[in-house]
Amino acid sequence: MVVTAAAPSPRPAIPRLAMAVADVADVGADTIVDVHAYALPDARVVDVVTLRPRRWPEETSTAERDETGRVAWRALPTLCAYLASNAGQRLVRERRRVLELGAGLGTPGLLCWRSGAARETTATDGNKEVVDDLKRSIEMNRARVGDKIDALGSIEARELAWGSKMGGDAKTSAPLVIASDVVYSERSVREVLECVDGMLEEGGIFILGYVSRWWYVDRALHEALTDGGWSTKASRVANFDEICKTESIFDRPCLLIIERGRPGTTNCAIRAEEPSSSANREWFDDTDGRFLITPMDALTESFDADLREALDTHGDRITSLEINGKGPFRIERDTLRVALDAFATRASETKLSALKICHCWLDAECWREVGNFLAGAKTIQTLEIHDEDIDEDSIRAMATGEDARWTADLKRLSFRRCERFKTAAARALRSAWFPAGASNLESFEISYCAIEDEGVSALCEMNLEGVRQLRFANIEISMLGGADVSRTLGSCRYLRELDVSGNDEFGAFGAAELADFVGNVGETLVTLDLRGCNLGDNGLTWLCEAPLGFRATPRLETLRLGSNGIGDDSMEALATLLQHPSLRALQHLDLSMNAITWRGAFDFTDAWSSAPGGPSLRSLSLRGNPIGDDGVDAITDIIDSDVDATAFLALESLDLTHCDLASPPLALAEALASPARVAAAAPRVRLSISVPRRDAVVENVTHDPIDDLTARFLRSSSVSFRVVS
Repeated sequence: MVVTAAAPSPRPAIPRLAMAVADVADVGADTIVDVHAYALPDARVVDVVTLRPRRWPEETSTAERDETGRVAWRALPTLCAYLASNAGQRLVRERRRVLELGAGLGTPGLLCWRSGAARETTATDGNKEVVDDLKRSIEMNRARVGDKIDALGSIEARELAWGSKMGGDAKTSAPLVIASDVVYSERSVREVLECVDGMLEEGGIFILGYVSRWWYVDRALHEALTDGGWSTKASRVANFDEICKTESIFDRPCLLIIERGRPGTTNCAIRAEEPSSSANREWFDDTDGRFLITPMDALTESFDADLREALDTHGDRITSLEINGKGPFRIERDTLRVALDAFATRASETKLSALKICHCWLDAECWREVGNFLAGAKTIQTLEIHDEDIDEDSIRAMATGEDARWTADLKRLSFRRCERFKTAAARALRSAWFPAGASNLESFEISYCAIEDEGVSALCEMNLEGVRQLRFANIEISMLGGADVSRTLGSCRYLRELDVSGNDEFGAFGAAELADFVGNVGETLVTLDLRGCNLGDNGLTWLCEAPLGFRATPRLETLRLGSNGIGDDSMEALATLLQHPSLRALQHLDLSMNAITWRGAFDFTDAWSSAPGGPSLRSLSLRGNPIGDDGVDAITDIIDSDVDATAFLALESLDLTHCDLASPPLALAEALASPARVAAAAPRVRLSISVPRRDAVVENVTHDPIDDLTARFLRSSSVSFRVVS
């Protein structure tokens, strides 16, 4: 058993932490007891005890048995922070009876009861064993309260599932329902809201702690709330959750206060809590000149007035505008127009050169508004459109407004994770935006958009001769699309970065096409990303041996070859390539998640044993390759070799996680910390490893080999460790 003290925000010290050991001494060795302290508005500090398993729940979950309720997911501390705040305590006292759905550890419900604000609390979960743990937690907390138990209300735990698995005691209802981290899929949205609709009393309130993880779940939740007639307000979580103040705005959970709308009401808009003042908004970053508009800004009544006030204050320092609707929100056309009009009227006062729009779910008419804004601004050189609904009609709408010549001013253009940006949209981009070519572009990205071979073929006709960064990642192209991209390289005289990762149909034949053309940008190419392209041994061999392949890239510094099904058969070709004098600039090599064994590791290290003075690699990743202890020995031998005492001398990072090591690589660590490397002023190496933890008993003392290894080199200036389970 382990007892820990946990608090979601800076709190006074827990006065009775030592008692926790005595109170819960019988919970078992597989259980961890957490003690959470909460400062209440009346200056009291209450502590809540919860149980959780030592093992990570996802390791023990099955299709029939969901164990994920046995962990505190991110929205839980935010919900607790709200319930401990002035507003939360007031709401609980007004409603008196509280029902927690999907309680899991049960901390929010226990807090409502422990604070004395709730007179009747029911914590529910669909997993019977989780409910049993909830009952144990309740008893532990009752024991801690002692004689003051009579001043508190009642609390109990019940089994309650929802959706297709509806079962247990479904008769519970309450005027206040709370839940956190129960919405994680499109199906769960429907099931949770159906359950709430049945459990929530007339005039009741549902408080939901939600983390935005996937756009399709965000959309499902938004549509279920607005179409279902729910009245929803998003709270400003940074006002009460100290953790949120240390996080990025986009990493913060949402705290939604949800009520039933009037009978017959549909299409209800989600609103955001009004800020206490315009200065309370977090939309300008003076360090990079970015002005950020989020739903917590755009969905308030005072948005227009506060925005214009902010532009009056910061206008001359603003260089970029980002409109980001991440979460279960939608930026409507009227709201978008308010934002764009405010910036348009102050165009002469700002130095706006970049626009980023993401997660807003705009329609074609909204994109027409954006096109008109770009035409009027005449200063935008960077345009990023990410996680949007943009399609062929939207692309054409942007270019058929007041003046479409703004496309000639663009230097950086990016479309990323736009599900509806497919082949037709790519063709429209070519014909409507760049009919005379795109030689003005320096950076061009289409990533995670299914434009396929025909789409990339259209884009490659755009005359990309000025591009320095070209990214066509995860666009579902095969060797045919790869051939078009490869032939385009002949005109890209300044290209420094090429990324075609994630195209698993690219294959060995796509690699063969690339091998015939990559040398055309060899004098400028610095980074090449081919991860997840299914190259296999044949593809890598072609790239290594072709005259215009890797051998013709003397400035290449970063080569990413992870997740390509590469095995031992191509390692000899790679070793020969690394001996080639034209590849001396290579600093970062990623071979992770392939199928290289100890045999391939020996062939690979031959690059240094056969030809001293190989590339001065700074980072090498073999993560996820089954090289085993013998493969590590091959790396150790070359580092400790007399043939080339400077092998891997520049190395700063070596990743050997998930490489089937049976024991900690002590000899490798010693080689990296050898006197010869210290004398040569070699940098400190970050060694990442994962090996089974096997406790050994030596002289009646239990030792863990990993702990012994890390302790031995704890103060080493030559090597540090990252241990991954």
